[in-house]
Amino acid sequence: MRYPIYPQYQESRPEERGLLDSWLAARGDVDMYVIRDRNTYDHMWSTWCAYLQSGRNGLQSQAIRWFDVTPEILAGFLNNGPVNRKVRTESTRSATTKYRYWRLLERIYNFAAMKGWMSSNPVDAMATGDIPKSEKQQGSVLDPLVWKAAKLLLLTPEKYDAVAVRNRAILQLLFALGLAPFEVRGMQLSSLVYEGEGGKGRRISAVQIGGPGTLRPRRFPLGAFEAELVTDWLKVRPLIATEASGELLFCTPRGGMSPVSLFLLVQGFLKEASAAAGCPPPIQTGPQIIRNSVLVRLLNDAKYPACRVVKFAGLKDVKGLLHLKDHCNSAALLSIRRAGEGSD
Repeated sequence: MRYPIYPQYQESRPEERGLLDSWLAARGDVDMYVIRDRNTYDHMWSTWCAYLQSGRNGLQSQAIRWFDVTPEILAGFLNNGPVNRKVRTESTRSATTKYRYWRLLERIYNFAAMKGWMSSNPVDAMATGDIPKSEKQQGSVLDPLVWKAAKLLLLTPEKYDAVAVRNRAILQLLFALGLAPFEVRGMQLSSLVYEGEGGKGRRISAVQIGGPGTLRPRRFPLGAFEAELVTDWLKVRPLIATEASGELLFCTPRGGMSPVSLFLLVQGFLKEASAAAGCPPPIQTGPQIIRNSVLVRLLNDAKYPACRVVKFAGLKDVKGLLHLKDHCNSAALLSIRRAGEGSD
């Protein structure tokens, strides 16, 4: 898509570092924890800018400005320039690393085009054969014995301090609703839906998920147990919440829960559940495996066709379920196929 370049925008066009800062600020409006990945973005963007400053590693006699790049320059960089931050070699042949660079550049240049700092996104004009392939991985799910043990642990907590009460409420919502990790972290006090009169008659009946990013807004009625755990957390939340916590439902004294904090919480709990079940810990131990497990259990239940699971999960279409096919029964696979054909 081509965008007009207005003179006032061209004059205010930022330098390389300013472009990254502007993009990160815009991303922060969608995901407040994007700053956590700042070092990764700095590394990738600096690698790209160094390639431009070197004239494509000496292929051109002059440095290239970020807004003068062409699809050919981008293709040359992806073939010769990306650096794996962990390995720190001069370049990498990893398809995954190249795809991540391509995805970051596609987003930043799309942002620049929308701001009017360039007429079009050069990444969009790349030849199909020059675009790195995404390595799609099959999603992992919990062993049924670990799932059962986890549910039992949530019924019989060992601690009742404020942090334990908060963590128990988070885990129960993950197991009950299959929320995406960023949805849990982003829930606000206003996400809670109440019914009944004020005072003792007022109770939590549902949660409203806003659906930022790629997920769609939806409302989940809460069972009595989920509502009870969230209510218990609200009673002790003032013991943890500070001004930095704002209106976030699940918070820490420093603000919201970071992706790392949520991952470590789930990881520790799943290791405990695995030990209780007599099973080895799952290969993937973050919150995504709980979401995957919830969705697979729904898909394998004849009462929930794939099109209904898509809506439950907040997905755009059934393609968002394809990474779970290896864990689906024959009826679920048929439902997924029919949903893809628009006949489910």
